[in-house]
Amino acid sequence: ILGKIQESWLIVKFKKYNKKEEIYKIKKLENNIKEIIDFWDPIKLLSFAPQDEYDFEIKQIRNKMLINKDIKTDELALMIQTVFKNAFGEDVYYSDENIEFDIAKKILKKCI
Repeated sequence: ILGKIQESWLIVKFKKYNKKEEIYKIKKLENNIKEIIDFWDPIKLLSFAPQDEYDFEIKQIRNKMLINKDIKTDELALMIQTVFKNAFGEDVYYSDENIEFDIAKKILKKCI
């Protein structure tokens, strides 16, 4: 009986550890994306807006990257374009596929 209890405890402990490890990886991915997006500042808001201005868009990018772990640079660039167009509108967000492709490359390089 003691062996079964110890085994059960180890399984629970291992699952908790893996969950914490997974949360850490997700948060690290988000922080890396945030660093790149904030430096880019696609709408040029961060000089006067709160530092969390793009957090909603960053989380959308993070979630889509988690779903599609093998995302290609051009797919990520298109996703970044779509996320910011949907968030700010085409009249505010002026798309430049070259910059989005460069941002996608930076994100993938840093996050993979």
